[in-house]
Amino acid sequence: MIPDTETVQWLREQFLSGALVHALTQHGVPEPARAEALALALADLAESAAEIYATLLPRLLAAPAPEAHEALVDLLLALRHIDYHLHDALSEP
Repeated sequence: MIPDTETVQWLREQFLSGALVHALTQHGVPEPARAEALALALADLAESAAEIYATLLPRLLAAPAPEAHEALVDLLLALRHIDYHLHDALSEP
């Protein structure tokens, strides 16, 4: 299932709301700043995943041979962006 724009926006609002930060601090994320950073990373991951499924993968699958390389590079850059946020969210401050 590909999330629509409204779903991605809702997820972003949920991740950035105080509720997620509160839940993270309740479950062992000791510092509010760390919980906020993790919530922001989750919001960015949701946006990136939505872009991959809604735009980049369909573009890659539909691309004729000459344009497939560029579509694949764009997909790899989006995956690299996700990797960055995963490492950022999991790294120690």
